[in-house]
Amino acid sequence: MGGIRRLGLRLLLPAGLVLALPMPAWAGEPARPNLVLGPAVFEEEGDRIRVVIQNLGAGGAGPFEVRVTTRGAGRVIGTALHAVPGLAAGETRDHVFPISLFGGGVTALLRSLAGRCCVSELEVDPAGEVEESDEADNRLRLSHPPPRAQKPALRMIAWKRSSSR
Repeated sequence: MGGIRRLGLRLLLPAGLVLALPMPAWAGEPARPNLVLGPAVFEEEGDRIRVVIQNLGAGGAGPFEVRVTTRGAGRVIGTALHAVPGLAAGETRDHVFPISLFGGGVTALLRSLAGRCCVSELEVDPAGEVEESDEADNRLRLSHPPPRAQKPALRMIAWKRSSSR
């Protein structure tokens, strides 16, 4: 078997022929995580987002951040970074992130936009600190539900039946 030494798979064929196939590039690389966001929904009051974060990769991910950016009327109206302690390979976890806005509460601001589009964009590991097998699936975009109308305040009025008959 003179000559070629290769790392890879060797198959014995009839008549003593040997076929050496190179191993795929990924075979020698370390297992990498693949962080993915979704699905996501707005909580009841519309001021928090519940999102599923998954590690679909073969390696664990150390601590990372999720950035939540909210846009309305064509401009950024709020942004915040939220720390996540990490995910093991194949792990899935729910997280609830508050929506942070510049200068006020979510409900009041959404009402002030008067029906104009308002969206929140989530990005996992925006600083690129976790070396992933696929960086292209790190973003998710959600449209805010229309703000709910204020419920009228209800007051209990005590009344007493008169006993004069």
